[in-house]
Amino acid sequence: MNAPPPGPRPPSGWPLVLAGPMPRRVEPGAVSVFVACRHPRAVELSIHRGTEPGPDTLVHTGQGRTVPLGRFLHVAVVTARPPAALAPGAVYGYDLRFHREGDHAGDDGPATDDLGSLGLADQLGYRPGQRPSFVLPPERLEQVRFVHGSAASRTASAATPWPPSTRSWRAPTPTRKPGRSSCS
Repeated sequence: MNAPPPGPRPPSGWPLVLAGPMPRRVEPGAVSVFVACRHPRAVELSIHRGTEPGPDTLVHTGQGRTVPLGRFLHVAVVTARPPAALAPGAVYGYDLRFHREGDHAGDDGPATDDLGSLGLADQLGYRPGQRPSFVLPPERLEQVRFVHGSAASRTASAATPWPPSTRSWRAPTPTRKPGRSSCS
């Protein structure tokens, strides 16, 4: 009788992406995004003007590889360094592509995935086809807007969450104060 290999064995239902994607650092000359995966991957970060797919939106790409932290935990921080500085106050979208390299036990997914094919953008609350986004700070300090939210409130009803639905909520423009008027 063969004993199972030592160490943890992941359930077969674990997704490829365990954590992220999370923008880690955003500045005019570089954008870095963190992701944790179940299996090793080469990761490609693409930066786009706006969040909607369309022709000629690609600004730049960056490549990286995951680093193993455990048998089923591989992390990467991928950085894209555009040749021209990103504009302050502009909305940029990003996507990640995951490329399988070599044979790894239990890694039976497609050779290439992206956030859309994995269903992650939808799970993060973005409309189908819409990319996750980030905004560089505006040029002037008085244009900076902060938003704070909480998961619980003593006065809010659980039946009326804000935003009312992640499907109908639209991100405000970077220079406008968010509020209920941001919902459609």
